Amino acid sequence: MFKKLKKLAKKAFSSKTYLLLTINKMVPNNLGEVIDISVDREAQHLFVTFAKGIEKASLTIEGYGIEYEGKDAYLIFDTIHKEGYLKSMLKGFHADKRIKVDPKYLKLIEKMV
Repeated sequence: MFKKLKKLAKKAFSSKTYLLLTINKMVPNNLGEVIDISVDREAQHLFVTFAKGIEKASLTIEGYGIEYEGKDAYLIFDTIHKEGYLKSMLKGFHADKRIKVDPKYLKLIEKMV
């Protein structure tokens, strides 16, 4: 019985599902839920799709990296492209081109990017 449940869980929950669950813990509720994420490591681009109710929005982060300052870590980037409802919500968002990474999520971010 337990083996069948394990097989079913593996089919239903991919590693991407777990990644999305963890990422959604980091994302402020007002931005909605992250429903898809993909990474182009070669071009250093992150593509994130959000949903808020029936509305969808996307975020593309180009030229990303991780920068360390003492004990603090930051996700740095060259540009962010916002589409949908995120366009107005994130106007002027992080003009300094970096986002502080919570230490408890740093290992996840390092593996992802």
